[in-house]
Amino acid sequence: MPALRSRRGNFKRRDLSGADLTGANLKGTNFHDARLAGARLAGADLTGANLNKANLSRVDLAGAVLRDAMLYAAILDGAKLVGADLTDALMVSRDSPVPISPRRRCAASTCARRGWRTRS
Repeated sequence: MPALRSRRGNFKRRDLSGADLTGANLKGTNFHDARLAGARLAGADLTGANLNKANLSRVDLAGAVLRDAMLYAAILDGAKLVGADLTDALMVSRDSPVPISPRRRCAASTCARRGWRTRS
């Protein structure tokens, strides 16, 4: 697959499963309800990207920049997030209307109920 450059592009509801987007500039790109299962996005810049309802199962996001990204109801099962920058990213569980972001603390009882890790 050729290198993808899509600053503020639109991949809404597209199937990009297994795509190699390593290091791609995807700032502000719309991936709403897209299927990215097994894709490689290591080191990609997803600043301000819309990943709401996206299937990110088994996605490699190691070292990716997801500042201000929206991840409402995104599926992150088995995703690699080591070294990813999630500063001010909006992450909301499908079961909860309460936004969780790296700057917001989650009460231990609430996190445990939803399967989230508490911040130390």
